[in-house]
Amino acid sequence: SRPDPSRSSTVHMGLALSPSDDELLCNEADGLVNYTALNGGEPLVYNGQAVLVPRGGCTFQRKVLSAQRLGASGAVVYNNLANRYKLLKSNYTNVTTGEELRNATYDDILWPRPKHDYDCNYARAWVPKNAFNFDPLPYDAEVNDPLLTGSALDGNLCAVHNEEEDGADAFSSPSSRCPSQRCFLT
Repeated sequence: SRPDPSRSSTVHMGLALSPSDDELLCNEADGLVNYTALNGGEPLVYNGQAVLVPRGGCTFQRKVLSAQRLGASGAVVYNNLANRYKLLKSNYTNVTTGEELRNATYDDILWPRPKHDYDCNYARAWVPKNAFNFDPLPYDAEVNDPLLTGSALDGNLCAVHNEEEDGADAFSSPSSRCPSQRCFLT
């Protein structure tokens, strides 16, 4: 039978950020900590709140398990700029044995794809690659994210180097065509 919407109830829960010393909530998956062994097995941090966790570093399953062990009632995994950049391992790794044939380089970065990894295709900017940091490969979020977010006044290099035909700033004008004020290196 189908659920009766008139009988549904609303659940209210708080939302909290992941711990600053385990932002990706992957330390347990990496064997660095055992959250069930802390505090005598009692829930630690979240006390029934949902935890907001950035994507990357380990599987969604591992993130949710760690959140649960920390006392969270749920986990919301969100995208960030850094998880859009990957290394094309088949360029520098033997696909049969998995052996690395050489160190990965800038040329091995798998860039985000239009209409698949991002949807704001309304502006274009040519920014010199030496304005960004790619160490460690494939992407240094701590250095690059601030350079790809906000308006030209905030230092967003895409907005600074914007090449809109009408001269408009697609990132911060009143009729902004890119309301997220974020851009990707492609």
